[in-house]
Amino acid sequence: MIRIQTTGLVTILKMNRFFILLLLCGFTLLRLISAQTTEKPAPGKRVPAADAIKRLEKDIPELMKKSDIPGMSAALVRDGKIVWAKGFGVMNADTKEPVTNETIFEANSLSKPVFAYSVLKLVDEGKLDLDAPVIKYMGADYNVSDDPRIKLVTIRMILSNSSGLEPSKTDPETKLSFEFPPGTKFHYAPVGFSWLGHVIEKVTGKKHRRSHSPDCFGAAGNEGQQLCLDRQIRQASCLRPQLVRHAAAR
Repeated sequence: MIRIQTTGLVTILKMNRFFILLLLCGFTLLRLISAQTTEKPAPGKRVPAADAIKRLEKDIPELMKKSDIPGMSAALVRDGKIVWAKGFGVMNADTKEPVTNETIFEANSLSKPVFAYSVLKLVDEGKLDLDAPVIKYMGADYNVSDDPRIKLVTIRMILSNSSGLEPSKTDPETKLSFEFPPGTKFHYAPVGFSWLGHVIEKVTGKKHRRSHSPDCFGAAGNEGQQLCLDRQIRQASCLRPQLVRHAAAR
């Protein structure tokens, strides 16, 4: 199993197109690895770790070149433990600074399971109710939508992507509207997670990145990860826009 080493992010309303490009490249690379690696094992038989590492170290650089990916980090996990991790390529196409095991990668929506964990911890602590209207926790002065159906949206709907929420067409930066009635069907809605992030901040009195990130990552032995992208992380990040622009222009 291959795990891309990442740092979680709070979901934003509009994903940067450069991040989308790099995520697509990463998924393409992983598909190429699974499709093109030679000497595939028989069904049900696991390749020995030493052999898997040799194949990864040989195939990844070749596939990165084919997919025009400047830098990435990969790990091999066996029985819940990392048995191999390595950085490939560069984290900055201008400085040629190499990717290492400590290089920070942005995760974008891969952070949603971590976010959901934070919410469910608050549910366990009795601070949130999955089936209570979200607006209950924001107060009457929090005018997020002119649509009365906003009072029907629950935390469970947001976590299950069945809220129907979408950015308002007239005021997408501050208002929400509905694509369909809340709870009637599934549709991926990252904007709901952003709204729920404000709920966590209001309930805990802390910025979300500081209220639960240590619980999520510390327990897993990943103290270096954070659920945010502050200035220091942005400066060290492998996915800075100039890197992606440089890669896309080649």
